[in-house]
Amino acid sequence: MGRAVAAELRSRDQRARVLVRGHAPLEFSHLECYSGDLTDPKTFVEGLDGVETVLHIAARTGAARAEEFYRVNVEGTRALLASCEQAGVRRFIFVSSIAAGFSDLEDYPYGASKRDAEAVVRASAVESVIVRPTVVVGRGSPILERFGQLASLPISPLPGNGTAKIQPIAVWDLAACLLDLAGASSFGGETIELGGPQVATLQEFLVRTRVARGKAAGPILKLPLSPIRLGLTAAAALTGGRFPVSPAQLAMFEQDGVAEPHAFFEQRCGDLSDVAEMLGKSLGP
Repeated sequence: MGRAVAAELRSRDQRARVLVRGHAPLEFSHLECYSGDLTDPKTFVEGLDGVETVLHIAARTGAARAEEFYRVNVEGTRALLASCEQAGVRRFIFVSSIAAGFSDLEDYPYGASKRDAEAVVRASAVESVIVRPTVVVGRGSPILERFGQLASLPISPLPGNGTAKIQPIAVWDLAACLLDLAGASSFGGETIELGGPQVATLQEFLVRTRVARGKAAGPILKLPLSPIRLGLTAAAALTGGRFPVSPAQLAMFEQDGVAEPHAFFEQRCGDLSDVAEMLGKSLGP
């Protein structure tokens, strides 16, 4: 997402200050970059001088311990907001996740951390807007890597019954929406859920991923979630939580990730990439 925002800034001939981990990628050469740690304000507070709007994209994702999600996603957001208040930043865009609105987050620490971070944002004195993207699709995105691996097999396994719904959004469309929001004159403390123009079941999305990779639609093997969850739980325990896939990540296979209607989305829906276009651009040459 950060790279997509950087590319969109370049296309609009706009500049920004960016907090990065380690060395900034070459495609960030048109931006003023600060190397630092989200949870350590002294590494980035200088970059907030004179800043009017902050776009907060950084997050811990993937497989991690619950305390790591909380440290980065909640406490990191708290530290950034406190620094924004001190520096006189006027507006704050927090990129959350559709998972923050899932009905059951008891065993989903990533979604719970995003929900708790949203509460930190709402309690701040800085004018804010919360954006909850749905599944974000782009070259190298986690969802495509995961589904690409499943789609590459002669018979594609699919956890769950495949009926959970997603509303994927192309990462370049999301970047454009975020910068449109950054240019707004004021924020009303809203929570905006953003997805693409089409809703699909996970089974439909897996089939379309197979086709986009040049394969036949092929058979789908649906796997019950309970045994997979038990296996992942055991793997996490044996590896001290370092197994690359966590049982919590199965949440997307059983809970719908569809955006609630919002006027901001309705105004842009006709210009957003559909599933075929986002898969073609993300998986093609």
